[in-house]
Amino acid sequence: MTLYEWTSLAAATGQLALGVLTAWRGGTSPLAIPLALFCFCTFGWNGADLAYTAYGDLRWKLVDHALSPLTAPLALHFVLVFTGRRRRLAAALAAAYVPTVLLGLSAVAGFAWPPARGFQQRDAWSLTHLGLSVPSLVLAVGCLLVHLRETDPEGRRRTRIILLAFAIAVPLAITDLLEVWLPVPELSNVGMLVAAALLAVVALRLRLLGTDLSTSATTAATALSVVVTVSCVVLTQVVAMSTAVVVLGTITAALVVGLLWRMALESHAVRRAREAQLVTLGRFAAQMAHDLKNPLAAIKGAVQFLEEERRRGASLDGSATLLDLLAAQVGRMERSLDEYRRLGNVEPRPAQVDVNDVVHEVLGLLSLAGGRVAVREELDLALPVIQGDRDLIARALENLVRNAVDAMPDGGTVTVTTCRVGRAVAIAVRDTGSGMDPATRERAVDDFFTTKAGGSGLGLPFARRVAVAHGGDLAISSRPGRGTAVEIRLAFH
Repeated sequence: MTLYEWTSLAAATGQLALGVLTAWRGGTSPLAIPLALFCFCTFGWNGADLAYTAYGDLRWKLVDHALSPLTAPLALHFVLVFTGRRRRLAAALAAAYVPTVLLGLSAVAGFAWPPARGFQQRDAWSLTHLGLSVPSLVLAVGCLLVHLRETDPEGRRRTRIILLAFAIAVPLAITDLLEVWLPVPELSNVGMLVAAALLAVVALRLRLLGTDLSTSATTAATALSVVVTVSCVVLTQVVAMSTAVVVLGTITAALVVGLLWRMALESHAVRRAREAQLVTLGRFAAQMAHDLKNPLAAIKGAVQFLEEERRRGASLDGSATLLDLLAAQVGRMERSLDEYRRLGNVEPRPAQVDVNDVVHEVLGLLSLAGGRVAVREELDLALPVIQGDRDLIARALENLVRNAVDAMPDGGTVTVTTCRVGRAVAIAVRDTGSGMDPATRERAVDDFFTTKAGGSGLGLPFARRVAVAHGGDLAISSRPGRGTAVEIRLAFH
């Protein structure tokens, strides 16, 4: 193989790896779909261009010409989502897609219709492709430059790298279109290789998709991509050319269909989650109204009494009890509002966290029940440091310990343990209280469910949300008369 072919092979492998990683671990990021489609598209036409260079079969050129026109609008789509302008410029995006899709379909028609096949071999095709691509690319760069001035420092770092990818990849990519008029080497494969590398840096190092992409997932995606590209190379050498074309087309189509299927499933999941959130919001509002109604009524009554006393000209010196009542009710409202704020504000700001230090801090600050509750620590001193939000973890643990103390009004023992479980750090809080029956245990993490007269039902749901936000979950084990153990797991990479 020549240097050009090796470069094309490396570019196709890199693009496929980034596409697979994005589709697999992109989560619900709105950038996942356009970035994965862009990578799969460039993988398809790079591979077809490599095969055409190696074997000279026109069918490979038709595959190349069917996919390559979509590169510019997909790049624009990615940039518009990245810069938050997709809705505002939806018409421009549609105008970019429609003619390029038609141009790609002209290549598909070339498999069966000689006039369309002849168009693919003329300079007019390259001129049309160039003319359709330039406006999309110019608009994409313009949006990035504007975004560079508007975004925060982290966003500027991402934007600069993406702009660098455009600055290198675009001039190199259009050499394939210019070579019909100018004596320039074809360097699109180099441009796509550089673009894949720079986008991988943004995705892996700067959390482009809003999540940390683990080393194991990156390695698995790369290994899969190497296997696929090597298999395609071997396939073109051992089977008929028409079969190889069909297989490569099928692989690319399967990737796209799989991505669209994933998108449909995620859309359904998001819709159901939104419906559940609306139900929870309704319950949240009803519970807040209930929790604030009584203290507000007490405050209103006290204020009306004091106003009546002032209107009569009476001294307020004897109203200390009412003033204490006002202060107590205001404090009660502040505590309720603080609990609601704590439940809603579960958005981690990752930093290095030593879980054992958090346990020491929480247990040191908590005022336990008058010495009637003993506290024990059983900590794994070899725990790894995790990436997480220290304040959220501390608040979740505080809720669990307070629940354990409240479960033992006559005294008992709270034991807090830490250990490593697979790829997670576990924190368990065990009490020697009365325990829970199965029905209570089943509903314990439901929002606003509580068995305590003065409880809000927010402690365990909040702790579970913190665990889920850190890639883990919460588990409860309890038996009546045997106490309760609540464990939260926090994933680490």
